[in-house]
Amino acid sequence: MTLTMNLRLLLLALTASLPLLSIAQVGNGVVFYSEANLAFTPTTVDSTTILTVELGNEVGVAQTVSLSGLDGPFSLLGPSDITIGSEASSTLSLAFAPTSLGDFTDTLHAQGAVFGEANIVLSGEGIQVLLEWSADTLYFDTTAIGATSYQDLIITN
Repeated sequence: MTLTMNLRLLLLALTASLPLLSIAQVGNGVVFYSEANLAFTPTTVDSTTILTVELGNEVGVAQTVSLSGLDGPFSLLGPSDITIGSEASSTLSLAFAPTSLGDFTDTLHAQGAVFGEANIVLSGEGIQVLLEWSADTLYFDTTAIGATSYQDLIITN
C-alpha cells in the first residue's frame, strides 16, 4: 500500500468512530450557524433578553459583512458592519426589549461585500408580570402554642 492509501484508511477509521455532528446553518458564503428561526424567551415589558449567534464567512478571502433589517424591539448590539476573516466566524449579540405586550417578528439580513448573504428570522413575546395583593401587612391575634391562626391574602397577576 502506498502512503496516500494508508492515510486515507486512517482518516476513514478515525471519522467512522466519531459521533455524527449536525450544525444548522443558514445562508450561502455568509452563514448564520443557527436554525433559520431564532426565538427569544418570553420577556417582560421594559426589560431585555440577549442571545448570541455565530456569523461565518465561508469565502476564501476576508470580507466585510453588512447587517441590517432589525427594528424595535429587536436590535443588534455592536457595529452594523463587521469584517470576518477567510473561513472564520464572529459572534453577534442580539437584543429583544419589548415596550408593549404581544408577539414580535423581524428578520436580520447579512450581506457580504465579496459574496454571500443570509437571513435569520427572530421572534419574541413581550409579557407583563404585575403582581398585586390585597394587603401589605397581616396582623395575627395572639395564638396559643399548638393552635392555628390564619388570614387570607389574595395575589393577582
